[in-house]
Amino acid sequence: MSLIFHIPHSSTLIPEEYQYQFAIDDSELKSELNNMTDWFTHDLFHDASQSLGKELVFPISRLLVDPERFYNDDDEPMSKVGMGVLYSRTATGAPLKDDKFIKDEYRSELLGKYYFPHHKRLFDLVNENLSESIRVLIIDCHSFPSKPLPYEQERCYPRTDICIGTDAFHTPKNVTEELKRGFINEGLSVAINKPFKGTITPIDFYQKNPNVCSIMIEVNRAIYMNEKNITKLKSFNKVKRIIQKVIFNTAIKNNFTGKNMPQHTLYVHTDFANQVTLDSTVIDDSDTFGNLTWTEFLTEVLNEDLDYKIDEYCYLEQHGIDSSYLDEMISGDIINKYYDEIAYYTDNISPTSPTVGAFQLIRELETVTTDKDGNAEINGVELSQSTATGSRKYTYIKDESAGNWLKEAFANEGISVDIKFV
Repeated sequence: MSLIFHIPHSSTLIPEEYQYQFAIDDSELKSELNNMTDWFTHDLFHDASQSLGKELVFPISRLLVDPERFYNDDDEPMSKVGMGVLYSRTATGAPLKDDKFIKDEYRSELLGKYYFPHHKRLFDLVNENLSESIRVLIIDCHSFPSKPLPYEQERCYPRTDICIGTDAFHTPKNVTEELKRGFINEGLSVAINKPFKGTITPIDFYQKNPNVCSIMIEVNRAIYMNEKNITKLKSFNKVKRIIQKVIFNTAIKNNFTGKNMPQHTLYVHTDFANQVTLDSTVIDDSDTFGNLTWTEFLTEVLNEDLDYKIDEYCYLEQHGIDSSYLDEMISGDIINKYYDEIAYYTDNISPTSPTVGAFQLIRELETVTTDKDGNAEINGVELSQSTATGSRKYTYIKDESAGNWLKEAFANEGISVDIKFV
């Protein structure tokens, strides 16, 4: 895909050779790092960047050099509070460095060593992707504290779960709306340009090339980490998967797919309308799901209810696994094998004998009313059938409009599919 994930503020590294420049002691420096670091954002966005595009991580702490600022203080509003490209003040306004360390030869050295090379790499990534695709989307990846820090201009509290930052020139409105809708559908609150606004664009393209698109995603730290002891919450992996799913869906719907996007294939049996099989290629890119246990895979990806499965036979019959493996991690190869050898669907719907859990979307299609795709035809995505023993429903695809509806439904679940009839 034509996505570039920019992660500027996740590092806490301050090279030893520059530590003498700071006017605060070690404990104060640690506190400042706790306040100003976008904790775990590299991990939070990592699965999305690995499966959907490329990433660029700034290697040192923003307390030494902030790559998100304009290098000329005259152009940078935050320089007025001592937080330009080189910080001289803390989040509380106290001295962080002597002003001499942000000027002259000290400034030239730090910008030449860290700032300009980083922006050159960002430019090169964008340029490289433009040569392969019509448009490029930069995802500017951040987090923010749940309570405003003293230096912040936006003082509202409580804060939203997600902040989306935009640029009038480089952020398409439909990208903003799709991201907002996606996060809201996952139960998260969203604000646009509050408490932070804007997004990064390489200076060579800034206000010049509309095909270089950019949007900022800021995640409230309270929803994924303990801000006092700097540890991940149990919700971390869930938030991580939500981010990946919403970004994927937005990229698909707004055509940030690039030329070489891998195609997943949904094979539909047209000769037996009561059966749909999923080929293993549906999840070729198994990294989409990250690292999961069998329990997480069955309950969160397939949305299976495990409570009723009380014996060994049920687990083996329904999922092809021994219940003792539920807490084991599963690899991409195992997921592929599961889909290839175990997962399929039939039309039999019975609460006492549930069908095999191949993919949650198909289960939903099996149990909905007719014509969910909206094409006003009963031979679309699903049909209902009356039998002597009651009503049966099965998944069926016949026309192009129904197929397009199903593709969009899969995109909403974070998977791009190509439909083939066999």
